[in-house]
Amino acid sequence: MTTHSLPTSATTRITNASCPEFTKQDLGNITTENVGNRNFTLRWIDQTFESCGCYIIERSPEDGSYFCTFNFSRITCSFIDLLPGQTYTLNIHFIDNVNRILTRTLNVTTDSDECGNGDNQCEQICIDRNKFEDVRGYECSCRTGFELDSDRKSCRAPRKVVLRFTVTSEDLNFADQQIREKVLQRLRILTKNYTQ
Repeated sequence: MTTHSLPTSATTRITNASCPEFTKQDLGNITTENVGNRNFTLRWIDQTFESCGCYIIERSPEDGSYFCTFNFSRITCSFIDLLPGQTYTLNIHFIDNVNRILTRTLNVTTDSDECGNGDNQCEQICIDRNKFEDVRGYECSCRTGFELDSDRKSCRAPRKVVLRFTVTSEDLNFADQQIREKVLQRLRILTKNYTQ
């Protein structure tokens, strides 16, 4: 388990008043936000004074990295480059100025990577929603020329495809056989894509 000491801010407020004895209620409730398959964010609002203590965060397992920002009593810690589907145990310690320690433990599980590990039911293309949104899971898509079926997993070729193109008399009078072959080859590829 890695232990990192977190400074409460770039500057420390000086106070002449003695620091009270804090309780876990003073530390506020921790909320977990934006849980993806490789990241998550913790937020909490505490009732402590910066000059009266500091936070230390222990994380297990130790992969990935994190950074925390302190804006008065609002704390945000972002954890990034994590493993998909992994449960992380976080011990959040508040150590006051006379070395009393208040510890809160939190388990956070990142979303699994259904597209990366093959644990999905998509016939052609799997799109992991967590890479783009805050919603867990995945959605299916289809290659060009196919449509997603009503089951939202299978792909089917369109029932009817109409290819329209115009050929002029100038096009038919190609002097160069290579150019004619290239045009026919492109037409075959285009037709093949829509009939598969």
